[in-house]
Amino acid sequence: MLIVIAFLPVNSALKLTERENEMRRETCGKGLSLENGYGRKVLNGKKAKIKTAPWNVAIEILGNENGLCTGTLISKRHVISARHCFAYLTDKGYVWNTNNQLIFGCQNDQTDIVIDGNFSDTFRIHAGTDCGYRKNCALMSNKTIGISKLILPKVCDDKQLDFDDFAILELSENLEFSKTVQFVCIVFDDSNLFIEDNRMKLFGFGVNPRDGNNSAGQLRYETVKAEKCFKSTKKAFCTRSLSKNQLACMGDSGGGVVQMIDERVTVVGVIYQGILKQFFSKKILIF
Repeated sequence: MLIVIAFLPVNSALKLTERENEMRRETCGKGLSLENGYGRKVLNGKKAKIKTAPWNVAIEILGNENGLCTGTLISKRHVISARHCFAYLTDKGYVWNTNNQLIFGCQNDQTDIVIDGNFSDTFRIHAGTDCGYRKNCALMSNKTIGISKLILPKVCDDKQLDFDDFAILELSENLEFSKTVQFVCIVFDDSNLFIEDNRMKLFGFGVNPRDGNNSAGQLRYETVKAEKCFKSTKKAFCTRSLSKNQLACMGDSGGGVVQMIDERVTVVGVIYQGILKQFFSKKILIF
């Protein structure tokens, strides 16, 4: 599985106040831990209870065929996920993956696409739950919240498209934190990635295809190790499953790859169709 890396371009999002940022830095990832043990793969990996990984949120994509993605809380009103969960690039520009309507044309610049609006008819965030597909686990408690802004990196060069597949979601309201809803820290360099004994975990609400439409999208995790694999870019690295049987499936896209840094849970990447995206260089199926 591959990971792609870029600094989070949060300048376009609703900025946290100075006090909020101070509190975020003081509290992010604190008091959290990563469970020991290996899953067989993300699809059939080790099941995770949301209380042990409360930074994970399910992203429901509404339409003719409901889709599912995973996201990671990085503040009380921001989530990081994968861009292709929301939009993809065509010859004419970016279009919504729910209805193929044009969002913006491609002007060959590097500015972000910032989209304000009410997205409750197309995308919903479910926090504080072990279950991604609400239709199959409606009785389980969760907090459903809308998205008020989407920030998508605008990359018109097809060669770089995979290396910038992430999105920042601004929530329609601040989340109240609890044992099942908390945010983690963000990494700003790769100094901790390639340490010999370093271990990371990736999370996802991946749908088990054996269950078909009855799948609940159970939150699961896999333990992985980072490896250098690209000579052409420093944005990317690969992961090797320690259980030697790793696979990303529908619902896992956008899921966070996390590790312990300075005794705090820190997100270093997001899953992209078997490719993971990392966050520290400035800058179609839904799964």
